[in-house]
Amino acid sequence: MNRTVLKIALAAVLLLSLLLFPACEKEPEVGPAEAPTDAQTFPIHADYAGEDLPDHLELVADDGEYAAKILLTTDTPLESFHFFRLIQEEMNEDGPVFSTEELYELEKFEPDKPLLVNMTFGEIFPTYGFTFKNADGIFKTYGINLSGQDGSVILSEVKAFLG
Repeated sequence: MNRTVLKIALAAVLLLSLLLFPACEKEPEVGPAEAPTDAQTFPIHADYAGEDLPDHLELVADDGEYAAKILLTTDTPLESFHFFRLIQEEMNEDGPVFSTEELYELEKFEPDKPLLVNMTFGEIFPTYGFTFKNADGIFKTYGINLSGQDGSVILSEVKAFLG
């Protein structure tokens, strides 16, 4: 067996072990209904868009064969909302680190104007995400992905440098 194949196999085993057995202190992935951050109720919810949609904003991030329509809603007005493509740059002991390509920006994301996003999901890591300024003035960054258990839309905090 040549060394390159052995290195690739070792990297795959390490990646799978990180995904299957996360560290205890790692923040768990959270779903659309319950996603507390900073002891507050999580202000953004993500789910598959139904047939009857309220008045909304729209973004086509990807219109490929496997694209899904995801509706992002908020309970409270959010400042500095940005939606972007996530590009994995590295993997460290805390997980993947992403750079971003901004696709959409709102000065204020309002509860009465949800955002419908046409997008595809990554196989392991999220390929799209968003950031917003929380009530404490701190930017929070989340990736949008699918649950491996039931296929529901989940949000998980990610490490990304915006640019």
